[in-house]
Amino acid sequence: MLDKIDGWIDAGVIGRAEPNAADFQIAPSVRVLLCFEDYGPSIRDRPAGELAMRVVPDYPGRVPPVAPPDWLEPLRSRVRPLSTSDFVSSRLESPASRSSRNVS
Repeated sequence: MLDKIDGWIDAGVIGRAEPNAADFQIAPSVRVLLCFEDYGPSIRDRPAGELAMRVVPDYPGRVPPVAPPDWLEPLRSRVRPLSTSDFVSSRLESPASRSSRNVS
């Protein structure tokens, strides 16, 4: 499903400078996944993860690892681990740095 969302972003269906109704339905769901320590590292640097952080920059909570490690190995073999900064509000960033992350 994340590949499909990334494809919609690449095609300009979602992820434009001005969010549309689909952005507001899809991005919050992806944003919830970013709260899971098991899944966040494999999602955050994808276009879907970037869209989620732009549309829903502040989302409370973290979910500690719960999935069996062997289920996650294919995902973890290509991503960096989560850091505290992954959960810091983007409101601390300047508008210019936020807009440079926008997918158009």
